[in-house]
Amino acid sequence: PPEKLPNTPVGLKEKTWGPFLPLYALRGEKDWGVGSFRELEEVRTLLQPYGASWTGTLPLLAGNFDKQDCDPSPYSALSRLFWNEIYLDVDAIAHHYAHAGAQKIISSPDFQKELTRLRALSHADYYSVYQLKKKALQAIARDVFNENFQCSADFQNYAKQNPEYREYAAFRSQDRQEQHFHSFVQFEMDRALRGLTKD
Repeated sequence: PPEKLPNTPVGLKEKTWGPFLPLYALRGEKDWGVGSFRELEEVRTLLQPYGASWTGTLPLLAGNFDKQDCDPSPYSALSRLFWNEIYLDVDAIAHHYAHAGAQKIISSPDFQKELTRLRALSHADYYSVYQLKKKALQAIARDVFNENFQCSADFQNYAKQNPEYREYAAFRSQDRQEQHFHSFVQFEMDRALRGLTKD
């Protein structure tokens, strides 16, 4: 192999550095049992003054955490075209849509008790984390789709750039409400990733 790369990748200086940050391991005081885009952005912001110009992580491709014996490996993706919604910042999404129903679910004693348990674990319980996040995200997805969310300019733009989203949602479930959920979380993953790459 060559001693050094012949060309510098576009957009990077000859000498740059950045952290490798597997999202599942980015735990903080407000995590839900695995790290999310919130924790990722917090660490990136913390390191930027020290010259970090990029961030590496494990694949963020779609997974299936609907069964307790799920395979959490980032290399066992369901699709190479869609994303793993387990890394969404649910608190930020509930706030963005000012969704009182989701906020009520999150603040309920049973929900908070489970959050406390997941935060105390030394390992990532992917199944339990996903079930908790899905409960809140389903409430938001159900309501926004009932309000013709799919007709909004932002979603129409997403659909134009990702025309396979309907096929993916149908692949994940035959239930219409579940399809709306998968369409919604993929839209939110796209929005979150675009937010990270703005700077």
